Amino acid sequence: MSGILALSLLSAVASGLLIGIERGWKQRAQPDGARVAGVRTFTLIATSGGLAAIVAQAVSVAVAVIVTGGLTAGLLAFGTTERSVAS
Repeated sequence: MSGILALSLLSAVASGLLIGIERGWKQRAQPDGARVAGVRTFTLIATSGGLAAIVAQAVSVAVAVIVTGGLTAGLLAFGTTERSVAS
């Protein structure tokens, strides 16, 4: 069972990486700051989705919603902190 869960999470991470790489490649000509999302963003989003799916299968959908909401809030707070520190 844990092998299947690990494979599911690995496929979520891999798909996020591939989408991020493809998006970054298409937008490589744009100046810095004009690109909205890249490899890190899509990998984090895909990983969050994979974790939510695993939690939903293992525990319940309600817990998955709470975990996903917490991850989203954490990512938003971290992103806001990063931007305010950088400027």
